[in-house]
Amino acid sequence: IMTKGATGSWSISFSNSNQTNVAVDPATGRYASVRAQWSGNPAHRLYFQLGDSPYSTNLKNDSWTTSGNGSRHAIAFGNNVYVVSWKNNQDNKNYSRVFDADGNYINQISHGEYMTLKYLKFVKDYFWLGMSGNLYRSSDGLNWTQLNFDGDIIDIRYDLSKNEYQLHAYSDYNIMVYTSNNSGATWVLEIDKSTGYADDLYPKL
Repeated sequence: IMTKGATGSWSISFSNSNQTNVAVDPATGRYASVRAQWSGNPAHRLYFQLGDSPYSTNLKNDSWTTSGNGSRHAIAFGNNVYVVSWKNNQDNKNYSRVFDADGNYINQISHGEYMTLKYLKFVKDYFWLGMSGNLYRSSDGLNWTQLNFDGDIIDIRYDLSKNEYQLHAYSDYNIMVYTSNNSGATWVLEIDKSTGYADDLYPKL
């Protein structure tokens, strides 16, 4: 990750293979990430890290034990909270844990889904969570609504000019684009295009 202030040169920050991308609070300029560390069979420790630069821990470095693995975890920031989601490999359920803007723990919930975490992002008022074809929406990271969508998500965006969400998804060799003008309650298929290959279609946390 490259960052630059109003003056001065660029700074480059590197993550390790067990660490998420950063989630940024635009109001404070703080960076949060999640790192997994093996701590003995069958446990991992997940670390919520918060700092003034990418992957720094000068503000928070809290951890908890889970039977997750080194890759199925993600973080997003929105509505003044950080949401961390991960899959626990021991009970095969997905969990979400919420921290306030200062990195203080608020609460944790189980989604009760025996599915793989594939997508987490905050877009225009909501957190969006994808788990093995199912799509969920939340404004606070603790109360989730399952939406009427069944597919593998590449990305969700918001088109301000049209006041609608865009959902990019894939199936086999096809890329689809859906739109929604009711916060994801229903989706309309706008584009369904065959690419001829699938190597670059799988979304990566």
